[in-house]
Amino acid sequence: QNSRWVLRQRGEEKVITRLYAVNPEEKERFYLRMLLLNVRGATSFDDLRSANNVVCGTFEEAARARNLLQDDSEWKNVLSEAAMTETSDHIRKLLAYICVFNRPHDALGLFSDYVDDMCDDIVNEIYGDVANMAGSEDLTNRTILTTNNDVAKEINDRVLDLMIGNEVTYTSADPIVTEDNDVVANYPLEFLNKQQPSGMPPHKLVLKRGALIMLLRNLDPANGLLNGTRLVVDELHSNFIIATIVTGSRRSSKAVIPRIDMAPSETQLPFILKRRQFLALLSFAMTIHRSQGQSFDKVGVYLHSPVFVHSQLYVALLRACHANGLRVYVADNGDQGKHEDSKVYARNVVYNEPLE
Repeated sequence: QNSRWVLRQRGEEKVITRLYAVNPEEKERFYLRMLLLNVRGATSFDDLRSANNVVCGTFEEAARARNLLQDDSEWKNVLSEAAMTETSDHIRKLLAYICVFNRPHDALGLFSDYVDDMCDDIVNEIYGDVANMAGSEDLTNRTILTTNNDVAKEINDRVLDLMIGNEVTYTSADPIVTEDNDVVANYPLEFLNKQQPSGMPPHKLVLKRGALIMLLRNLDPANGLLNGTRLVVDELHSNFIIATIVTGSRRSSKAVIPRIDMAPSETQLPFILKRRQFLALLSFAMTIHRSQGQSFDKVGVYLHSPVFVHSQLYVALLRACHANGLRVYVADNGDQGKHEDSKVYARNVVYNEPLE
């Protein structure tokens, strides 16, 4: 009232006079005191134990989540966050800075946990700046080639994670065609969802605007929508996709893609799986077989396993328009070729019979 500070008197109201020192061996009390000194405006113990909108189980966990403790968990958080958006080169530099200036207790453990993210050079080399290339012609002139679909899917998922924007997930309907009711009862829906026969899209198709996709069937040949046509996603609606064709004679044309009923031409299952889904796959990476007839400014050849077909390696290398745009990564998994100097080499499969 007098615009003056007046010392509060004891007994008038509850007043916290001071926080007593706590022995660090009394862990929960020690971390409670640490939180009281650093968290402003806390209204309850749950509020004190909250960090990043999550209520932690103990005061120690809350202090660690707020980076009030010096341990390796902070560096794990740094590298985990970087692994979601940054290139492998940036992650390597981060770990180097952490080791030089902070001396973590388990530097080797940090390296082991994030070695895959730091060594993902084939993705970084081809799509390192994909966040700024979405929908551009530069993006469509790049690809990573592999020997099998599983590795291509893994790379596609990694590149999609690097792109800016919200993911949209499309799930398929997977009924089976059979007259045997016992067959229907013996194959649950989750089993059907996991099936992905050759030439069919997955049960869960995850896309973003600007992503590269490839058609798996002929949809409208007269308008350029053929098996193998690549497109860039423009719009993702609930029941259809708008995309721009980037290969073939109808390049730059807009296309509308609905869900289509499809069944595999060959199957070892005792029924016909009839899947209703968009007939497309992500196409940042593809198999060498799928790439035939196409040329790219920048090509990464990822040989997780050796080539297994005559001249397959030649076909992969020929996809690059020039040598400066070609990068080859040969995984050292014991199946590759090795020379006398113990270095790893790509095996080139050549059948002698046609040459004789």
